[in-house]
Amino acid sequence: MFLEKDSRALVIVSSLSKTSLASSERAIYLTKTLVNNGINVTVLTVADDDIEDFDGKVKVYQCLSITPIFKSKFLNRVLSPFPDSSFLRLWKSKKKILKELGTNWDVVISSTPPHSINFLAASIVSKSNAKWIIDLRDAWQGNRLHKYGTHFHEFISNLTYKAYLNRCDLVIANTQKLKDEILKHGIDTEVRTVPNGYPRDYYSTRVVSTKYDYLYSGSHYGFKAVGIINQLLSKSDSEIKVAFLGDKFRNIGSCYSLGKVPSKDVPNYLYSAAVLVLYLPKEEKGSARILLKAYGYAKAGKPIIYIGPQNATYEFLNEYSNVIQVHEDDPSSMLKAIKVIKNKEYKVNLKGINADFSYEKNFETKLIADLKEE
Repeated sequence: MFLEKDSRALVIVSSLSKTSLASSERAIYLTKTLVNNGINVTVLTVADDDIEDFDGKVKVYQCLSITPIFKSKFLNRVLSPFPDSSFLRLWKSKKKILKELGTNWDVVISSTPPHSINFLAASIVSKSNAKWIIDLRDAWQGNRLHKYGTHFHEFISNLTYKAYLNRCDLVIANTQKLKDEILKHGIDTEVRTVPNGYPRDYYSTRVVSTKYDYLYSGSHYGFKAVGIINQLLSKSDSEIKVAFLGDKFRNIGSCYSLGKVPSKDVPNYLYSAAVLVLYLPKEEKGSARILLKAYGYAKAGKPIIYIGPQNATYEFLNEYSNVIQVHEDDPSSMLKAIKVIKNKEYKVNLKGINADFSYEKNFETKLIADLKEE
């Protein structure tokens, strides 16, 4: 009903970068799935030198700008009905973008954050009478990582959230926990869970050339994870060395940087490690999101040291992997985790190894197939 063959779909997303995967990979594989099902897709995104081109099968407009207008973060937040700083820029460029894209759309899909791009999607929908799908890649209301200018600003943002989600035709949540939270907020629109995952072909072959004892992949939160892991190891087992994939940093103590590698090569590093390490800040306690890399970690089937609070990411790893939780302010919990792993004092969990967490499966079975049948 929403997504029929030959229908015209516009996907609005902040990034289509081949390397900034946390902000782009889900939208890239959503677009590929739509194209493979005979849907005519156009994407509106920001300009990027490393943008996905979909082999020329998708028209990509790189005229979206989410850069804050003012230098003051406080001012940008106070003057926005959204929990980010992009609204004023989008409001200023709306007329130009509408003229560039036109209004001949059957479906508009806004994949957020930043959540303010829903303002642009709502404007296009009202002009085209298209169906509107909001794909929430991260929580909007109740997200502890959002920093509002004032309590009044937070109140307005929550009102906007409810108005937009109740106005659209379908809300997509990337975790069941996020879906549950959305429904608690009084949203009457259908909410469907379509999880994140990984490209299927990335995990179809294994090339293990170098062995790593301990490996950390992805964001280290501005060096914070590096410092905490190094401190924990210095007080428990200083002989262990942790290799980090991601943004480069100067090697310190027990932590050394491998730098960034192409996303298709990441699985080979995961399979090459004896133990995988993951960190989430204390602010993520109770968070409804599941880290993108958690799916690859579980698929690799290695023991995982998870340094962080209880939340959806930990619950997922607890179900699908051999995970041991460590608290960042408790070195003894790290020492205990290391001993458990060294002595193999855990029951091997094969559930993640045998599962298919691919984007292809998730979008095809949980979104495309159902909407075609409606």
